[in-house]
Amino acid sequence: MNHKYARWIFIILSLSFILKFYADENFWQSIKDFPALNTWSLPLFCITILLIPFNWFLEGLKWRVFLSKDKKPSYPVMLKIIFAGVSCAILTPNRMGDFIGRGLVSPTEMREETVLATFMGNFCQFFILLLFGIPALVFLFPLLAKHSAQQTHFPIYAVVFWLILCFVFLFIYPPIFQFFARLSKRWQWTTSWEEKFISLSNITYATFFKGLFYAGVRYLVFSFQYYLVLNLWGVHLPLFSMYVGLASLYLFQTIIPLPPIYSLIVRGETSVLVWGIWGVAPITAMTASYMLFIFNLFIPAVIGFFILLPIRSPKK
Repeated sequence: MNHKYARWIFIILSLSFILKFYADENFWQSIKDFPALNTWSLPLFCITILLIPFNWFLEGLKWRVFLSKDKKPSYPVMLKIIFAGVSCAILTPNRMGDFIGRGLVSPTEMREETVLATFMGNFCQFFILLLFGIPALVFLFPLLAKHSAQQTHFPIYAVVFWLILCFVFLFIYPPIFQFFARLSKRWQWTTSWEEKFISLSNITYATFFKGLFYAGVRYLVFSFQYYLVLNLWGVHLPLFSMYVGLASLYLFQTIIPLPPIYSLIVRGETSVLVWGIWGVAPITAMTASYMLFIFNLFIPAVIGFFILLPIRSPKK
């Protein structure tokens, strides 16, 4: 039996997403106001496009770090697995479908390890998001309070708590995974995971920090993409203001508990709120979010969909 139902779900949700864009007046206004590609803007646009595969190649390297030496796939296979994950993640809250998509494309003998390596890679990226995002929020919310007529509150202490929790996990992860290995041994239906948790508990700090390094470089790459898109639309802010806005937005986008394909409008409105502090026009702020979503998520998700299309589940 093939995955025809999953495919139809993907197609229906994707069409509903396109219809949402079709009904959005701001989207059509942004198309109408798209700046002409002149001798200055054309290189910016080309560099933004060229960074798309580099962005996801870094994601693959980060995931690959946590695989066993004998289980590391070739780079073309690695990219297929990553794009398949994006295709499923775009439809699920906080990109949880990433685990499913990567598992479907991975060889059968490494699917469990694929899921665990994905968890470790996602943790590294979340840690970097908090590390850059929390200091940005410290500077953003006083500015937001001055800009807004209403008093602005944000649970900054809750985010700080998550950062502390991530630091704790970072330094005591071996006993945590050893604990899960013991649970797997006790519960018969999870015994196949015991060896995997033990292997994760044996991850060296050098390997962990290598994953954090790739996560950090990837963070800088998609931040640079956002910077280029804003410049393409004529937004030229000081670097520190760019950092505060970008890091805050990425943190907001991470904690929004909606599938990326449906939280786009919410994220666009958040962009309007944040960039409005520096006088950026709402249509410009929303269009920057639209463009980055299409470049970094929707296009890779379409590629991943065609990778998943020929997959068939094993016959029973």
